[in-house]
Amino acid sequence: KVIEFHAQYGTKATCDAFGISKPTIYRWKGIYKDHGRDNISLIPKSRRPNTLRSPSWDIRIIQFIKDIRKDHRNLGKYKIKPLLDIYCNDNSIPQISVSLIGKIIKRENIYYQRRGRYYHNPNHKRPQISYKSRVKRSPRVSSQGHIEIDTIVRFVNGLKLYI
Repeated sequence: KVIEFHAQYGTKATCDAFGISKPTIYRWKGIYKDHGRDNISLIPKSRRPNTLRSPSWDIRIIQFIKDIRKDHRNLGKYKIKPLLDIYCNDNSIPQISVSLIGKIIKRENIYYQRRGRYYHNPNHKRPQISYKSRVKRSPRVSSQGHIEIDTIVRFVNGLKLYI
């Protein structure tokens, strides 16, 4: 639309109508011509950088975490930390934080399945858990039951009167 408007009405009118600068119009026009007047060429491209920073963790630390989680099924990052600190001091490796241990576990996918059933017998069913039946509504009142009344006691001429 902008390029067609520019061809018909000129640069100044296009800048005022769409609120775009003059260099932007000519840049879009150049891209449009270079790609054989294809509308798809004007769709904004991704601005993601070509080279991203990749984490550089020591391979020995990753291997230690893998080994310890294999031996002690899915040991948590808080319990791995003191053991890893001892290992790092022995091998003169800089220590890492608890959160970094969690990131390594997640990124390297260091999860091991717990042992489940070895044999599945299709005839064997687990026992059904019986739940107590719930009362949805309170029962209807069939009789009035007992009535509680407060009374006032007055003495008139030596007689006790209940009001």
